[in-house]
Amino acid sequence: MTILAIAKRELRGYFDSPIAYVFICLFLALSSFLFLIDFFAFGVADPRPFFDFMPYSFLLFLPALTMRLWSEERKMRTLEILFTLPVRTYEAVLGKFLAAWGLLLVTLLMSVSLPITVTCFTESGIDVGPVLGSYLGAALLGSVYIAFGLVVSFTTENQVIAFVVTVAGCTVLLIIGNARVIEWVGGLTAWMGNESLTEFVKHDVAAFLEGLGLASRFESIARGVVDSRDVGYYTSLVGFLLVTNVVIAEHRRS
Repeated sequence: MTILAIAKRELRGYFDSPIAYVFICLFLALSSFLFLIDFFAFGVADPRPFFDFMPYSFLLFLPALTMRLWSEERKMRTLEILFTLPVRTYEAVLGKFLAAWGLLLVTLLMSVSLPITVTCFTESGIDVGPVLGSYLGAALLGSVYIAFGLVVSFTTENQVIAFVVTVAGCTVLLIIGNARVIEWVGGLTAWMGNESLTEFVKHDVAAFLEGLGLASRFESIARGVVDSRDVGYYTSLVGFLLVTNVVIAEHRRS
């Protein structure tokens, strides 16, 4: 009950300010633009551009949601008041996480009109599997961004710094397993003249980084292939980040 009370408080804070409305409107406007530009330019009714760009649009939108969750508490000196209440640290962390993630889920739900529109414009309809997988992948990917943003937000009372660091950190997590990045590193080692290191980078390091990267796992789920290892990776990473937030908050509280 305490977790839900905190989540409702934070959600009310989003909707009492322009944050929630700006987030929802900009996200839906961008998604509609990506669909319409392909539809009018090429005559293709396909929701894939919307889903393909989603991990990168999240890099701007979600840090804007999380940057205030703890930073504002620290700046307004209400963090000490919160910690004096009969609220466990993990309840405060989970409540704030669920508030931001809930707003994201509501926004994704409102964008369902896009694949419905695609179905209306195509005779054969669309493949439901990849669409459902894309939404599941978006929800999981967004949860990682939000959990990471919570940790960063707790470390500073400056919301701008929290935003920039969250964007940078999530960008690294997203592209770390990108094939072009790995190819660039391999090319750098080849230019250095170390063939054995080049082979090591292109095979062993590439496989390791691909497993760590968020983009490759999102692309796998977005194809409609829901692998328990991908879901487990996302949930484990979110759990690790939330536990990290609890540990940091508990240290400050004590």
